[in-house]
Amino acid sequence: SALIGRRIYCRAVRLLGGFALMLLAWRYFGCPFRALAGAAIYLMLPIGFWWSIGYQSENLENVFLILALFFLISWNTRGALIAGIFSGLACQCNMTGVPYMAVNALFLLFRKPRLAPA
Repeated sequence: SALIGRRIYCRAVRLLGGFALMLLAWRYFGCPFRALAGAAIYLMLPIGFWWSIGYQSENLENVFLILALFFLISWNTRGALIAGIFSGLACQCNMTGVPYMAVNALFLLFRKPRLAPA
């Protein structure tokens, strides 16, 4: 079929998002069971199916936003820089990433002001 490449891409991005969410939950909760449960719930949500029917950029945007949050909660300068890069990539995928980038910057401003953007 002519759509096999797009289907493989959508499934790969969805699995990458689930894996990124598992890493984020593992870092945040410190429990592998909660991390696996969170990733399983994420992968079973029907919105991923709807986004994969036609090409939608939200799947890739979600991966970038999850990775941005993963690096943001490392609480160091390098992690904040990498989180900014992933937030910028999310905004390049879809403009709906801009409010999430702003929320991350505000969160960083109040939680760790020395790491916040100037």
